[in-house]
Amino acid sequence: MTGEIDNLPGSQYPTNSEWHAMMYPEWTPEHAEKLFNQYVDINFNSCTKEGLARALHAVQDSYAPGHENFAPWHGTANATFPQWVKIIIDHAWYDNGSYFTRDVRNITKNMIKKWSKQCECQ
Repeated sequence: MTGEIDNLPGSQYPTNSEWHAMMYPEWTPEHAEKLFNQYVDINFNSCTKEGLARALHAVQDSYAPGHENFAPWHGTANATFPQWVKIIIDHAWYDNGSYFTRDVRNITKNMIKKWSKQCECQ
């Protein structure tokens, strides 16, 4: 479910960078972090499976090396060939789970447990 977030309409727009713990180039890192936290909270507290998937995806992305410190995201529409190569390599590494450290697994597990308890009646 969390992997599907990358394919949602508008998901890769720079203005939706907070969906992936990244930053629209015109934002400050502080603004990006604020939007990221709001996005995670709103989706997590929606008590829907889609909301949980969105919150998990954002938190998991925050651990991916290419997303560190709310890296700027310019989108894919005008990417140059070297940028596309980097995107492909980063996602090949990311998608095979290499970034998925014990911390990410534990955070994911704890978020699911908390969501299950908080949203059990939904």
